[in-house]
Amino acid sequence: MIENGWPSGFGSGAVNELGLKYQQKYLRVAVMDTEEQTDRTITNITSSDGKNQHFYFDVNPFYVDTLDGEVTDEFIKSTHEKYKSALGTDFSKMAGFFTDEPQISRNGIPWSFILEEEYKNAYNEPLLTVLPDLFFESETSNRTRYLFWKLVTRLFAENFMGKIYQWCNENNTKLTGHMVLEETFFSQLTSNGACMPNYEYMHIPGVDWLGRRVEHNLLVPQVASVAQQLGKKQVLTESFALCGWNVSFEEMKWILEWQMVKGVNLLCEHLEGYSLAGIRKRDYPAGHFYQNAWWDDYNAFSDFSARMGMLLSEGEIKVGVLVLHPQSSAWVCSGTDKQVMEKANICNRKLIELMKTLDYAQIAYHLGDERIIAKHAKVENDAFLIGEQTYRVVIVPKSLTWDEYTVSLLSDYQKNGGKLLFVEELPTTIGGERSDLYNQFASSVITDYNDIIREIPKSYQTIDLKTTSGEKAMIDATSRRFAKDGFTMYYFVNTYAPKTECVIKLAGKSAGYFDYTDGTVKKIPFQYQDGKVVLVHTFYEKGSLCLFVYEDDTFVPYEANDCKKSSVNALLKGEWKIEKTDLNAITLDTCDCYFDNQLIAKNLPVNDIQEMACELERKVAIKLDFFVSVKDIPQKELYLVCETPELFTVSINGEPIEQTLCGYYFEKSFLKIDISGKLKEGTNVITLACDFVQSKETYENLKNCKSFESYKNKLAYDMEIEAIYLVGAFSVRSESPYKSIDKRAVICDGNFSIVSPETTVIDGDITVQGFPFFNGSMTLSKEFTLTKDALKARILRFGKLCATVTKVTINGKEAGTVLWAPYEVDLDGLLLEGKNTIEITLVGNFRNLLGPHHKGEESYAVSPGFFFHHSNLWKAWDNRPWQDSYVFVEYGIFLGQE
Repeated sequence: MIENGWPSGFGSGAVNELGLKYQQKYLRVAVMDTEEQTDRTITNITSSDGKNQHFYFDVNPFYVDTLDGEVTDEFIKSTHEKYKSALGTDFSKMAGFFTDEPQISRNGIPWSFILEEEYKNAYNEPLLTVLPDLFFESETSNRTRYLFWKLVTRLFAENFMGKIYQWCNENNTKLTGHMVLEETFFSQLTSNGACMPNYEYMHIPGVDWLGRRVEHNLLVPQVASVAQQLGKKQVLTESFALCGWNVSFEEMKWILEWQMVKGVNLLCEHLEGYSLAGIRKRDYPAGHFYQNAWWDDYNAFSDFSARMGMLLSEGEIKVGVLVLHPQSSAWVCSGTDKQVMEKANICNRKLIELMKTLDYAQIAYHLGDERIIAKHAKVENDAFLIGEQTYRVVIVPKSLTWDEYTVSLLSDYQKNGGKLLFVEELPTTIGGERSDLYNQFASSVITDYNDIIREIPKSYQTIDLKTTSGEKAMIDATSRRFAKDGFTMYYFVNTYAPKTECVIKLAGKSAGYFDYTDGTVKKIPFQYQDGKVVLVHTFYEKGSLCLFVYEDDTFVPYEANDCKKSSVNALLKGEWKIEKTDLNAITLDTCDCYFDNQLIAKNLPVNDIQEMACELERKVAIKLDFFVSVKDIPQKELYLVCETPELFTVSINGEPIEQTLCGYYFEKSFLKIDISGKLKEGTNVITLACDFVQSKETYENLKNCKSFESYKNKLAYDMEIEAIYLVGAFSVRSESPYKSIDKRAVICDGNFSIVSPETTVIDGDITVQGFPFFNGSMTLSKEFTLTKDALKARILRFGKLCATVTKVTINGKEAGTVLWAPYEVDLDGLLLEGKNTIEITLVGNFRNLLGPHHKGEESYAVSPGFFFHHSNLWKAWDNRPWQDSYVFVEYGIFLGQE
């Protein structure tokens, strides 16, 4: 369960409404000539130049002080205790609670009324006198910042996450979720202090990843390291928000595997919306539920993620290399001087470079957080232990400062013969204070990152993976040991590289590959040489391989069958018959708008209207005139699709229509009204009219939404104004040409007309052949002829993905389904001498129906703001202006090269 709205902690407003103590606060400074005293003054300090520094706090009344444990106690009372009370005996059936992006600040240095006392208790020093060090450079600023952020990090971890974790333990339930802005040193600084300490206080620690992208960052290595060090079996990811409605199964698999190979093993999709009504359809899509045309095929992706997640969570993990995490370098650079801040950014970049060096040598490593080290680490002989993990190599990346206890452990570890590697240069401070202690035990510094690999013992380099030309391969890898079953699992993921052929050598006697599409282990070509399994494998772009390597002869070595198969593609070029199709659609998202019989605007984007009406804070008589051009009157079924039609009167060309509901269109709130025979040739006007009003609570929430995200994310309207759709047996012609643009998209001016339905299409993009708004499944058929000697070793090869799901049938028999690379279907045993019939079913998605249509390009990071022409509430972060033109994405049959 999760409370209403995010970030977590404010209990849907119940906690922050208790008063100033409970509300989020930020530390501020104003430099002025004279002393200032207000009800928010913390202190005044005279600087060396005689200026007065006025320190005060700002307040965010919409969120809470997550540093103060008493605030968290109130949050638990308002949320966790209420769930327990309401559910009664059923509470035990609830798996646990999900915390979503709790944070200490998103707007600068955090402040809390408890900080002054807590600082005194921790360090036996006053805080107020050193507040200038948090903003300005001085001889003591590094030390002050280090102490301040160390304290803030601890208070957040213990007083928020720790308290909830303890309550969950006491009530036999679990805590999962994720922090916010986990990717870099500075992104997690003011929001968390440090992310890693908080993962100790989650039963299933997790992360969040937004958008259709991957990158080298700290996200998963941080959470997986803590989980594996502290024996937490599962690591969760919330993924796929902002990917857009047309994110493919392959892209979701790519995003997930990028995380799984680094330690994630439990997927939490964003999101499964019970409804797409109103603003829900724009809630950082995609959504993953019954509304999608591909829903019946989604089990293929879900089974993959579940099977790989199970294997990754059940196997034994032993990692021998520890890389210290220099988050404290960001602490000491947290002032306002950009040159100083850049020092921490450099450390961040160098840490990523080090991690990439280890990744592409396929060497397993963990990150070591200093708070976790302080609580769970020790040195035994030449081993550095953190929780359940034992490390024989410790690497200190480029950094500025370390904790005194960390340095003492490193010193002991080095003296005991442990392999300690400093990279680039020695740090110069301990706890933010100058120290030459490192020189007393650091024997050398490595400046060439390739030398790091040479310094790591061969026993930790268990994977030998090179391209067939002998070069380093950009393939990520991880392993799990299943001792009772006598095998080791190796999981290889190609996150970044193009199609790459590799030679893999692994200790063992035989090998099979785990087919995550059906859960079986199958034979794979390999050789047994010098105690190792040797095989050649081609990693497709975004592809992966899961190997089981056995200690016995479970599988027998054999050579690959290099029989080259030829495609039938040349026979399939040209025209295809539309054998079967869901109804076509056209989205009407602009209209002439009237408020109280006064014209507000012509050709106004519909998404503007609701916000305009709400700003009046009164009942508004709204009339909307939608226009549609009809060249050929539809002769078969035709529906008007509208949300909440009962709230509107509807007329077509001035004639009121009877609202005869005929079920729904994909989504239960998209209700169909039969309008067969109601349209005429030429321009038609469809008019919707209603009395639009919201409750006082909604109007108040709308005001609050502009101040902080928590209220925006619990926003609900009493009634909503949305686009309408025409659905039926017709095609849609653009009166202006389509132009191809990046990201497999096309753009046109947007003058559309309804015409007679197409019965055939040409291979390629079907969108531009009468189906720009199509959302559903379409089956295309074609006949081709083969001679007897052309039946064997034939395949169908696609050049790129055709739709979310592509299904192929040959002569009435299933040939295969394409979800991800390789985009090939084996036709052996299915072809006939003479005439053959191929059917390809393309399963689409909501992108071309719901958009966003008007950003001038396709986006892989779609927020609600991307759907709006003008909004004070929903902003798109890219600042790209609205365009009246329409952007659609490809959908069709894209045959590959011979």
